[in-house]
Parts: sequence; structure tokens; C-alpha cells
Amino acid sequence: FLTMLVSARFIDLVLNQRMEEAIRDACLLGALILCQRLGGNLDTWMRIHQRKVLFPYLDERMIGKISRIPYGFLENTEIQDALERVSKDPEEVLNGVLESGFSMVCFLISNGCLVVWLITQAPVWISPVIVVLLVGFGFFAVKGGQKQYEAKKEVTLGKRKAAYAEEILGNRDAANERVLFGFGDWVNGIFLKERQIARLRERKARRWWFIGMNMGGFLAIALSILVIFALIFPVVQGNTSVGVFVSLVTSFMAMAQNLTWQLPGMLKEMEQGRQLLGDMKRILELPEYEEKPDSSAVLSFESLEFSHVSFHYPNTEAMVLKDMCFRIEKGHHYAFVGRNGCGKSTIVKLILRLYEPDSGEILLNGEKIETFSREQIWKLFGVLFQDYAKYPVSVADNIAPGADAGQRAKIAKAAETSELDNVLEKLPQGMDTVLGKIAEDGVDVSGGEWQRIAMARLYYQDAELKILDEPTAQLDPIAASDFLNTLRKINAELGTTILITEHRVEDIFPYADRAVVMDGGRVIANDTPRNIGKRLWEEKNDMFTAMPTPVRVFYGSGGTGACPLTVREGRNWLSDAFPTQPEITELPAQPQAEEDGEIALSLRELWFRYEKNSPDILRGASVEVIKGSLHAIVGGNGAGKSTTLKAVCGICRPYRGKVKVLGKPVEKYKQQELFHGCLAMLPQDPKSLFVRKTVLEDLQEMTQNEQDIRETAEICQITSLLKSHPYDLSGGEQQRAAL
Repeated sequence: FLTMLVSARFIDLVLNQRMEEAIRDACLLGALILCQRLGGNLDTWMRIHQRKVLFPYLDERMIGKISRIPYGFLENTEIQDALERVSKDPEEVLNGVLESGFSMVCFLISNGCLVVWLITQAPVWISPVIVVLLVGFGFFAVKGGQKQYEAKKEVTLGKRKAAYAEEILGNRDAANERVLFGFGDWVNGIFLKERQIARLRERKARRWWFIGMNMGGFLAIALSILVIFALIFPVVQGNTSVGVFVSLVTSFMAMAQNLTWQLPGMLKEMEQGRQLLGDMKRILELPEYEEKPDSSAVLSFESLEFSHVSFHYPNTEAMVLKDMCFRIEKGHHYAFVGRNGCGKSTIVKLILRLYEPDSGEILLNGEKIETFSREQIWKLFGVLFQDYAKYPVSVADNIAPGADAGQRAKIAKAAETSELDNVLEKLPQGMDTVLGKIAEDGVDVSGGEWQRIAMARLYYQDAELKILDEPTAQLDPIAASDFLNTLRKINAELGTTILITEHRVEDIFPYADRAVVMDGGRVIANDTPRNIGKRLWEEKNDMFTAMPTPVRVFYGSGGTGACPLTVREGRNWLSDAFPTQPEITELPAQPQAEEDGEIALSLRELWFRYEKNSPDILRGASVEVIKGSLHAIVGGNGAGKSTTLKAVCGICRPYRGKVKVLGKPVEKYKQQELFHGCLAMLPQDPKSLFVRKTVLEDLQEMTQNEQDIRETAEICQITSLLKSHPYDLSGGEQQRAAL
């Protein structure tokens, strides 16, 4: 504004040939321009300093907050979207808000003075007209900012869906099933569809912005013309000097340009910032994991009790746990068994306070569990989850994430306890080998070997109560037996309390002090393993068929006395029950192997290795499978079972040997031909097959025939799960849905 005043006077002095004064004003004008330049440098320095202070503060505040948000909120879709918006460069957005706010103040001061000066020089009627035009500018700018942020909210969901589909397309863990089932084009269609929807929403918002900018441009032109006409008459009449006229017209044209581009941009930034602050406020107002005053105090485990606990997951109606009652005492070994989906894993989440029960109480050492901090609870309980994390770092860092070099001996002890020695011997750098292909020298290990690493992570924790959620799911029988023996030793020799959830009761019953049988979210039996079988037999409960073989034989044959749990005990009971060796009078007819039937699958001398310099996984593997027969591939973890199946499906190409499916080399099949009506495979990890938000929608991608879907759902016992999200199912339910 001062520059404009001096410029007006300078022009008038030059026109009146008052050169000495004109030179003085020219120097003053140069000084003002220099001040503007220095002011710009000061503004840049302030912005750099502002970023330096703002960025670490926001990182600490927001990331710290996210780490303290209760687990249940992180599964809420709206909260997830808000988190994604605020975590997407919030510093840049808020920095833009501050910069726009500062620029807005400068803009209002300088242009406000300009408008006031114009009003003093122009006719009275100019004032209301300028106010109307400026209000119009503000309306279109704010409206455009609102529309863009609202579109951003809608786009977040679409982009998240597109990113999920993109992850399936690019994720090497899903590559096997993507190739196997030939659904790459289908997922690609989902990805393109969701991305197109997101782009259309963004385009709609930009359209509003374009309209606002053009309307602003027309208003700016109108304002410039209006100023020229308003001032031309005072100049002609001699009431306004030529210098003032030139300066005002030039300044107003510059202001009109700023109104067209600068003001809408500033208002848009401020409006988006305002709504972003609303999202941040919502996140910051979420409840946190509260910390108790004595949260650093070390707890010692004595007992854990569920007293009439009921629970259902947020945004669902079905009760997962119903009036659950049981008690765990220090030093004992407990087995929780039951069908898939009966609530075993949910109990673990409630114990760790990832969720709070709807009703009832959870008591730790006789006190309500809420009286203790989560930090205390998490230090007290060591957990091996069913879906444990697989980190793309070294074996040592997987066992003890974040541990320093001084913990190396403890890490080695945990690896030894989990019997990782055989796995480490095969790895090129042993404990320092990076797992996964994120690193150039990374190595893949089998599912069972990963489980051993996860077990070592559990052993590394100094926890008095170790909780294991179906830990033997991916272990071969020998490895599972060794692992359960190790758990028994830890329980017997160290007095560590063990809580294990399983559906393979034959393995864990002999080791457990007490068994809790669950069905439909309720406890149907809570007793010693020997008494459990008797109770289920007397009640004719379906869960009796899951009891160990000696238990079923004992009660099925009318045995009396102590029920045997192991094969050894069963043999002793039979010896007592039959002092004289009984004669076998009849055996059921054994099915005859069809050796001369049509060959459905032929593997001849297959040799395969994953890396050029790595050891062979398949070494001359050969087998023939007769059409219509049932075959089983068995072997220890890392023996090459999954690799053989991948070779059959053409995912892994052996460097020697031949695979034939129905007499035709597998490489001769086109993908659509091989995986439609010819060959199918149920993967080890069922999650890679799910790309829709309900089980029903996933099935509808396979067929639109409702009759087929109903019949298949009944066969696989998933009728009650059709409306559920696949990721909300238990491990066994996911397998049935994938089947």
C-alpha cells in the first residue's frame, strides 16, 4: 500500500517536472521494494522454522495417540478413514493453513487499505458494489474448499479399496493363488473400478473448483472495469491526479488477479485445514489405554477368573461369548478346546484387554482386571497369536524385535528351546539371515518354520502366564509333539502357567491339568481331561467325537475304571481287560488300490530350488496319482510338500523333470484351461482368496447360481457365516469358507 502511494506521488512529480522531489521519491520507492524483498526472506525463514517445530510435534502427538487408541477403534471403518486422512502428510496441510493464514492477514491489510483509499477517491456508490463482489469471491472459494475436502473423504474409502486390490495384485504372498485361480484379471477389474470411482469423485470436486475460479475471474474483470469507470471522471474533472489514477488502476488490476488465484487458493487451504483439524480433533478425543499410577509396578501371577462374561464384537449382533465362567490357577496347564468359531481366540483378546466385555467381570489375582494397566498385563502374559506377525527382518530381530546386542544369548536360548537349530543350519547367515524377499539376500521359510520362529518369540518373553492360540496349526505331527513336550517341561520344571487353545485335543489332553470345552460361546465342560470324556459321553455331546482315540475306544466299548488318555495307557487297560489275547474273528474289507486306472497326475524326477545357489527343495520327486483316488502328501516342515503342489500347478517350474495333468504337460495348458474344471487347490493361507467384504459376495464371484451357493454353504457348514466379513472369522471358519 505504501509502495502504491509513493508510486502515485512519483508519477505526479515527474509529470509536473519536479525532478528533485521525484528522485527523492524514487529512492524511497527503491527502499520500499528492498523492504518487501527482505520481508519475503523473513517470511521464508519463519516458514522453515515453523516446519522445524511443527513437524516433530505433530509426529509425536498423532503417532503417540494412534499407539494408545484401543484395539476395537482400529477395526472401525470410519476411524480408519480418518486416520488415513490425518496421517497423509498432515504437516504439509497444516503448514499450508498457517502459511495461508499469514498470507491472508497480509492480503487483507494491504488490499483493505487499497479499498479504503479507492472509496475516498471514487463516487459513494462504489462501496456497496465492491463489498458484494468481494463476498462473491469468498463464497466460491470457501465452497470449492469444502467440496474438495468432502470429496477427499469419499475418495479415501475408494482409494483404500483400490489399494487393497492393488496389494493383492502386487503382493508376492498372494501370487500363488492369483496365478492358481486365474483371478488376476478379476481383481484388476475391481482395482480399476474403485480407482475410477475415486477419480470421478475427485473430478467432481475439481469441477466445483474450476467453476469457482472462472466465476472469480469474471468478477475480477468486472471489478477492474468498474474501478476504471469510477475513477475516470474524477481525473477529467481534476479532483484526482493522474498518478493516483494510474496507481489505483494498476493496484486494483493486481488485486483482481490475486482475487482470482491467490484468495481462492488461500481460502481453500484454510477450509481443508479446518476440516482436517476436525478429523485430528476426533482422533485426539478418542479414548486411550489409560495408565494407572502404579503402572510400573511388577505384577506376579496368582489367578485369572472369568465371572459371567458375555461379549460381542463392535458393529455385529451375534454374541461370541455367553455367560462365560472359568478360573485359572498359577502353575497349572489348561487346555481350551472346541469347534472353530466357538470363541477360543476371543477369550485371549479379552484377557489382554484388547476388548472389554459387555457384561460380567474378569478378575486378575482376585481384583478387577481394569485396576491394572495394560502395560502391566502385557508384561505378565506372553502370547503366541494364531495370526502372528512375520517381519521382513533377520531371524534374531523376529524373535526379539528391538532388542540390543546384549540380548544375543537370551535370543539364542529362545531359539534352542523352540528347536530352531535345524532351520538355522539351512540359512546362509544363520540367526542374521533376513526373512522374506524384501532384501536382496532374503530367504523364504516354510509355514511350519515361521511358526517355530514365532514360538521362539514367545519363549523370549519373561512371562508367568504363556497363552498360545492354536500353536500347532502349521506344525507336522513330530514337530507338534516335540513342541507340546517342551511346553510340558516349562510347566513342570519352571512352574510357568500355560493356557493353550486347540482343536487337536488328542495332542494336548495328556499334558493338561484341566480342560475347558466350549461350544457356541459357552463352557459346556470344565474338568480334568479324564472326566471330560465321561461327561461328554454321558451327555451324548457331539464334541465327544473330538476326544483322543483311547477315550473314544474306552467309553465306546463300555470300559470301567480310570479312562486312558494316551496309547500307552490304552494298551495297559486292554491288557487288564483281556488277560487272554482275544481272537480276531473278522476284519472290514480293505479297498483295493486301482493300479491300472487312468493316471490323473504324474510327477517324474522333479528337481527344484528357489534360488540359483540355494539347496534343492525337490530332489527327484516322482509319483503317479490314479483318477478318482485320494492321495496324501506327508512330511516334516520344510520337506517340500507345498513346493510339490506349486510344481503341480505350474507356479514353480522344476529345472529338471516333468509334470503331467491328465496326460498333458502342465506347461502346455493355458491358465484359463488349467484352473477351470481341471485343477483346483486350497491354499495354506485362506486369506489370500478373500477380496470382498462378505463371504457371500466372495462366493458370488465364483457363481451367480443361488442354489449352488446355498448347497455349497451347507456342505461346508458356513451358512451362518455368509454375511460376515472373511477377516472376522476364526482360522477354521476361514478355511471352510476358502474350501
